[in-house]
Amino acid sequence: MNFRSHDSILRFPNERFYRGDLQASAARRVVDSFINKGILPNPRFPILFHGIVGKDDRDATSPSFFNIDEVTQVKDYVRILKENYRISSFSSVLIKCRLLTSPQRITKLVRLEPRNTSSYV
Repeated sequence: MNFRSHDSILRFPNERFYRGDLQASAARRVVDSFINKGILPNPRFPILFHGIVGKDDRDATSPSFFNIDEVTQVKDYVRILKENYRISSFSSVLIKCRLLTSPQRITKLVRLEPRNTSSYV
């Protein structure tokens, strides 16, 4: 059972890796909270993918990279959620970034809890 994700998000891993055994059991009021809101490209699918073309950069004191264009775009989305949808808690919003230090920069810029941002390789 999965108590955090919308069934649309779980469909692929469920079919591919769990042979249909994974059950979406999240509270509908949470996982459907952005359905039919103006922020989603597909109003029935609760994921927003946004490709960013930018420059991978790093601080002189760190070996890890970040993309300031990616960080800025996420900051803009969070601002839209805060202003237009009156979202004050981001406990049910997950932000995935491809570079290691982008999540720390996003967390600092938009004052999110660190558990809501993560990188992937």
